[in-house]
Amino acid sequence: MFPMSSRPPTAFAVGRRRRVASDDAQAVYFPSCTSAMFGDSGVRAAFLALCARASVPIRVPETIGSLCCGTPWKSKGLTEGYATMRERAREALLRATGDGALPVVVDAASCTEGLAQLVAGADVTVVDACGHGGRAGRESRGSRS
Repeated sequence: MFPMSSRPPTAFAVGRRRRVASDDAQAVYFPSCTSAMFGDSGVRAAFLALCARASVPIRVPETIGSLCCGTPWKSKGLTEGYATMRERAREALLRATGDGALPVVVDAASCTEGLAQLVAGADVTVVDACGHGGRAGRESRGSRS
């Protein structure tokens, strides 16, 4: 794990958080960094396998290795790092989603909440992978400012 500082690193050890390209993607997958930082639980592999089995093409942002939901910086009051991550995530997710045309699926509830707050104001839909009551998942969509 990297030491907490006021600015996020340009890239950090992310284990299995690697880019997945798909020209016909139906969603963008934003894997949480918790499994890479605290040990791989198999969540990413299971999610991607499930999508493949269901014939749902998925895309992972090109720069996923340097992205985070921002929660570590926000929770510590590190505003400069949070602002840097906000800029990175917005740019990367707008690019990966085709300016908001695709939803972003996150595999950890706390990261879903953090990412939704991080990209608030951008035209990006953030959905939690674990839906409830037959819904596709908890959703948060900001409006472009």
